[in-house]
Formats: sequence, C-alpha cells, structure tokens
Amino acid sequence: IKHSKHFLPYFCFFQQTLLSEFSDNQPIHLSFIKPDNPLKAIERAKKYLNLPYSLFSNNCEHFVRMVAGLEKESSQVQKYLISLAGVMALWKFDNKVVKLLGLGAMVLPWLIPSETSPISCIKSVIEKTFLEEVGTEAFIEQNSI
Repeated sequence: IKHSKHFLPYFCFFQQTLLSEFSDNQPIHLSFIKPDNPLKAIERAKKYLNLPYSLFSNNCEHFVRMVAGLEKESSQVQKYLISLAGVMALWKFDNKVVKLLGLGAMVLPWLIPSETSPISCIKSVIEKTFLEEVGTEAFIEQNSI
C-alpha cells in the first residue's frame, strides 16, 4: 500500500513497487493464500492497482484474496468485529449466559489460524452439527431452491 504524505485513509492506494522498497529490508511473511493461476493473479493485481485503501472493505487481505480469485473478505476484520461484539456483551448485559457467550466471542476468533475466516469456521461447524442431527437428505432438502 502506498501512503501519501498526509497519511489519511483516502490518500492510500495499492501500488506496484519493488520488493526491496516494500520490505524496507525487513523480513517478509508470506500468506498461505495462493492463486490457482499465477498469471491470472498478476492480471488481477494490475487491475486493482491504484484502488483506494479502506480498512473495512479494501485492505491488504482483501487485495490478496481478490488477486488469488477468492471471495473478498478479511479474517482480521471479522475477528476484531466478533471480539468487539463480545466486549459489548460483557459490558452491557448482566445475564451470565450472555456474558459467557461474550467471553467466547472475545477469545475464540483468535484461536483460529490467521488467514482463516471465523465466519466460515462457524458456518461449517453449524452445518456439520446440523447434518449429524437431521441427516444429509434433510439438509439438502431444506437448502435447495
């Protein structure tokens, strides 16, 4: 991400640069998100150059996922928002069950691997639990249009 001298979010954008400039001679940690087709990924990356940066809708993780041809989402943003909801539940409610759920919401997202969407994990656990309870046929029947 290239920042302007003003360091305001609407002055930030994605820009092509040399790896040495990007890293500033610091170690680089590579994402485990890999494109299925590297040449298409390069084309996509060029298409997204100069796209304005936004923490919640267009951050570095969104960029990597879009370039790789994956769904545009950010596990980091999801984790912070889920944790914030947990903090709010602990702060605003007196009910012990709600407080326990809030504590879980604060802690559990951080136990999921860094680039894995907590929303996808929760969805798959719910689907798996539902499949075990009602069976595959009932699940397919209820989710088909």
